[in-house]
Amino acid sequence: MQYNIARAIKRVRQDADLTLRAVGKLSGVKFQRIHQYEKGELVPTIENARRISEACGVSIIRLFKIAEVGGNNGNKDVRDKG
Repeated sequence: MQYNIARAIKRVRQDADLTLRAVGKLSGVKFQRIHQYEKGELVPTIENARRISEACGVSIIRLFKIAEVGGNNGNKDVRDKG
């Protein structure tokens, strides 16, 4: 299975209507690093992926489902419900 974690991180951040700086503050991951993840320059550790996803209101499992090539099954709002 192929994953596009860069696209998934950017998508959950944008769907949560958060800036890079806001996600950085909420997650404890430097916003510059998050930007590098979103551009595909770096691959996040599992821990950083978890921290970023939770800051954006989604579980890490949901983040990786979105990251699956062709993932998200067409759902517009990717945030976890309840």
